[in-house]
Amino acid sequence: MIPAKSSSSNKNEPAGKDVPTGKRRGINSVEISIKILDAITELEQPASLTDISNQVGMGVSQTHRYVSSFLNCGILRQEPNSTLYKLGPKALQIGLSAIAANDPISLTDIMARQFSIENRATILMTVWGNNGPTIIRWYHGQPPIYTILTIGSVLPVTQSATGRMFMAHLPESFVEPMLKNEGWKTPLGRNPKLIKGKEKILKDGIADVDGTVVPGLRAYATPVFGADNQLIAVLSVVGSDQIDRSMDKKWIAELKTQCKELSAELGAT
Repeated sequence: MIPAKSSSSNKNEPAGKDVPTGKRRGINSVEISIKILDAITELEQPASLTDISNQVGMGVSQTHRYVSSFLNCGILRQEPNSTLYKLGPKALQIGLSAIAANDPISLTDIMARQFSIENRATILMTVWGNNGPTIIRWYHGQPPIYTILTIGSVLPVTQSATGRMFMAHLPESFVEPMLKNEGWKTPLGRNPKLIKGKEKILKDGIADVDGTVVPGLRAYATPVFGADNQLIAVLSVVGSDQIDRSMDKKWIAELKTQCKELSAELGAT
């Protein structure tokens, strides 16, 4: 028998295998639809047809056809008085379904575990508990790091990389009680030293300490955000005097990148 020819338009494409490309083949109209929805989301307020077409860079008449379809299926709705467009009930249903299907802590757990395995690095996963930054996961690297800290340990706000990251992103009312317990008499909003440190963390996207929590240990922390840019957790990579510092820059860069990608997946902007 003569072998059947592949239906692929690429003569060099092996049958039964995906050919790596920069972009999968898809339906152009669907991708345009997503661009229009992105444009409406980025406008952050009810928008006119002209606003939407300008935002997406497409003609008004073509944009109107897509918008009409969105109205028909409930993805968009039109305000009766202003005739402006905004996301509709179907968009809300889809968004809530996506949130329910993506447990932020579980996804962060998976990412942190994989990072530890691939980089042979010790990773702490911390959330804000009743008493402050609380360790809920500990992934040992190679060589492992032995310390009095363990799952359930509460880290200091100003002396740990994790605590500093929480301090930089949480409302002041959350951290003020912990700051008082650590001996800070001047509130965060009026404390030049803490304000300067907070600004640096927000600028760099990383918080670091060296020997302030446990002598001989250093740590670098970066955040994971979710929907509405709420802080979900903080991941920290930990090194010791027995671990070569030449790995630190690689760890920091990779951890920041992966946390940003995870945050985007969880709905952060």
